Amino acid sequence: MWALGPPNTSEVGAADTAATGPYEKASGESLMTGSDEDEFRSQVKPVVRKRGLEEARRKAVALVSDILTWRNLVVAPVTEEFVFRACIGEILRQGGFSTKHAVLICPVFFAVAHLHHFWDLVYYQRQPIVLAVLTLVLQMTYTTLFGWYAAFLLVRTGHLLCPIVAHVFCNVMGFPDLGAIPRHPHRRVVSAAFVLGVAAFASLVRNSTLLSLLFDRDVRNAKSAYGSS
Repeated sequence: MWALGPPNTSEVGAADTAATGPYEKASGESLMTGSDEDEFRSQVKPVVRKRGLEEARRKAVALVSDILTWRNLVVAPVTEEFVFRACIGEILRQGGFSTKHAVLICPVFFAVAHLHHFWDLVYYQRQPIVLAVLTLVLQMTYTTLFGWYAAFLLVRTGHLLCPIVAHVFCNVMGFPDLGAIPRHPHRRVVSAAFVLGVAAFASLVRNSTLLSLLFDRDVRNAKSAYGSS
């Protein structure tokens, strides 16, 4: 407080010099020698590292203890891929559908299983019915698209682990925020990255799912096990 007049400049300078510690002058010039600086860093680094590890541990504990995390990253991917891909897909094939038709039909059941979100949107989130219907249509569209891809992975590789990993990855990343692209300061770069990503995915998806690359097995084994139709 300046109730008794402005502060003594000499006192302020002395206080600033004292606040900077023994390693710096008030002007910012370092007083540390090379050995002092090394010793200082050797003392600070463990503290920073310890705090970083504690923060990471705290976040990991919070993440593991969150029931929604377990549902989205463990329970849902494993159970949904087992039921909708491994079980329903194989039942369709055993019922007389070709592998291609089973891959196309199977995701319909997967999309229909998400209809219960309509109740949540209307009665809990209080969305208008029209908006809830549009949201549900969008959700069923991308779940169907992902269902085709997951069924393709299972048929292509012969391993349930592949669609499970893809399911976990999609749940972690979420749906792309396409609406934010026009507001992005580098929207042209982001748009080009999206286009290149889709093109690269479409051109590499077949070769990147070869059994010989993933599991060192003959591709013909998959064709004999899952049909070539």
